Amino acid sequence: MMKANAISGKGSTNIIYGCAGMMILSFIMAGTTVSGAASPFNAVLAGTLPPAYSTAVLTGSLIFYFFTGNIVDSLAMIGALTMTVVSRWIFDNETPVFKALASLVCMLASSSAVILSAGIEQPSGFAVHICMSVLTAISVYFFSDVLDSGIKTIQISGSKGCSYAVVCILLITSLTSLNIWKFNIGRIFGVFLILSAAAEYRQFGGALCGIFTTCGTMLCSAVTGAATVFFAAAGLITGFFSEFNRIIFGIFFMAVNILGILLIGVTDNSLGMLFDTAAGTLLFLIIPKSALKAYFPDDRNDDINPVRLTSSRIDMTARSLAEIRKDTQNIIKILEKSDCGSADRNIRAAVLKEKQYMLFSQMHLAEEMLSGLCRGMNENIRYDRRNTDIIKHFLNDRRIKYNSAAAYKNSAGRIFIEICCDNITSLDCKSFIKEFSEMFLKKFEYSARQIYQGEYIISFSERTSYSVNCFSAQCSACEDEPSGDTAICFEDSFGNTYLVISDGMGSGSLAAVDSKITVSLFRRFITGGIDTLTAVDMVNSIMLSKSSDESFATLDIARINLDTGELTLIKSGASATLIKHDDSVIMVNASTFPVGIINETKPFVKKFSFSKGDSIVMLSDGVSDKSYQYIKTLMLEDDSELNRVPERICDNAKKFFSGRRDDITVLTAKLTAQ
Repeated sequence: MMKANAISGKGSTNIIYGCAGMMILSFIMAGTTVSGAASPFNAVLAGTLPPAYSTAVLTGSLIFYFFTGNIVDSLAMIGALTMTVVSRWIFDNETPVFKALASLVCMLASSSAVILSAGIEQPSGFAVHICMSVLTAISVYFFSDVLDSGIKTIQISGSKGCSYAVVCILLITSLTSLNIWKFNIGRIFGVFLILSAAAEYRQFGGALCGIFTTCGTMLCSAVTGAATVFFAAAGLITGFFSEFNRIIFGIFFMAVNILGILLIGVTDNSLGMLFDTAAGTLLFLIIPKSALKAYFPDDRNDDINPVRLTSSRIDMTARSLAEIRKDTQNIIKILEKSDCGSADRNIRAAVLKEKQYMLFSQMHLAEEMLSGLCRGMNENIRYDRRNTDIIKHFLNDRRIKYNSAAAYKNSAGRIFIEICCDNITSLDCKSFIKEFSEMFLKKFEYSARQIYQGEYIISFSERTSYSVNCFSAQCSACEDEPSGDTAICFEDSFGNTYLVISDGMGSGSLAAVDSKITVSLFRRFITGGIDTLTAVDMVNSIMLSKSSDESFATLDIARINLDTGELTLIKSGASATLIKHDDSVIMVNASTFPVGIINETKPFVKKFSFSKGDSIVMLSDGVSDKSYQYIKTLMLEDDSELNRVPERICDNAKKFFSGRRDDITVLTAKLTAQ
């Protein structure tokens, strides 16, 4: 879908316009040659483009052959084009390798049939057809690779550099056979390409595109290409002056080429060469600089953007840790004040001080290790160069000022876009969402956060495949005291939803403090970029050190991946969890220690497949196991009123109180498709 959209745009009207453009282009290119033989350019287009455009290429070629009377002489090419178009309609395989092999078979089959039917007069003629068939297949492969990168993006370096080199050389070779009066179209296009690349990529771009132009013109005609031998040197030298005024830049290129002609000697082809150089330079000067930037993205800062944005994430994590440390200090002060006076107060204070020292040593170590804390992020997302270029073009076209921009994909292929800028008030993010949705054929949502003083990151993320509907209910053991349980539901930045229940030791206000601290710490660690198990370990360390009194809390976590639907349960001293999958309900229980009891906690971890319509029920220990059968029945019933399920479970659990009451917390969630 993206490949077709990159060429044709959105909608059937644009497809019609695209097909019309392909017909015109193929009509023009049908008469071009490569080393005296018919150019395979149209065959390459037909083998690369989607079926509708391939058909347009065939139509444009047939029109040219009909009006020029070259149908008989072009039977091999007509046959190859026809077979290629048919294969594009029949086979639904868009891989570059398959398209290249299909084009090779079609070219060989058509040329062989024509040669055999006419009789082999010269074996060398058959060899030429084989070479052209191989050239077509190679070109189809690289053209397909370019198409996957987006037509509006020209990359002359990196992994796509080779593909664009082949495309440029074949295009220049084919265009070089076209002449209008004293002007050669191939050399004009080559000059324009050299100047554009030199302006954006400096000497590297100018020299490289100069080589492309010389190779392309030489393949078409040695005479025409001979005058271009100085193009590489001219592009190299001119690239050093890319920061100059464009007119001076163009004149300097002209001067270098004139000097080159004078050095190698003036020939009959020299005048035509000067005309072509002047025409290409004029074309470069006429086209606005902003338009050229859309086709020649500045890759010089590509490596900076991911680093900058990653450092922003790390900075956010560091500040989260700093906030956690401040909160912990405040909690310790409160608990110190609440300690009752006793004979062993000094001993207890010493023990508390030692624990505090251990805590802050751990926190300091965590802060210093932030340079290597990107593990979780690196496992989840990777830098997307192609879409980064598309986003830069989008911003540049609209003259939007930004410090950096980058696109990423997570392991499920979901797109993330991050734009760093100084001012967000002038940006219409809702309009961006609409345009990104049309551009990528995906639905997007956005958020914004400040990372430095006066600097913001705007994050656009493709909507996940699933969403979670979450509901909860709670009952205190005593009506006049707060519940010792805490339950929350939140999302991280990687497409995961977390359902968390913590049950503090005992009941009442002290238990509530423990559970709230546990849940708050865990949430801050997760949103700060720390992976789940590390977050549990750090919560355990803090709970161990926060008070001289014995104090602990359970930690029951359900993590749902909204891209894949995968459910991960993490339990530390928690009660059972019930999972409805398809038409059955399973109960998951584990014997583990709560956080805040021992130094090294090993939580229970297990993964499950979760799909649309599946649901989960999480409980605190106030719900007796005698209620489990009732809960299973509820989960298997029509869950259209899922919001009422937690309250009904609470009411049922109260029936099984025998003497001592306990806090009850129920958390339910259902997975739905977006």
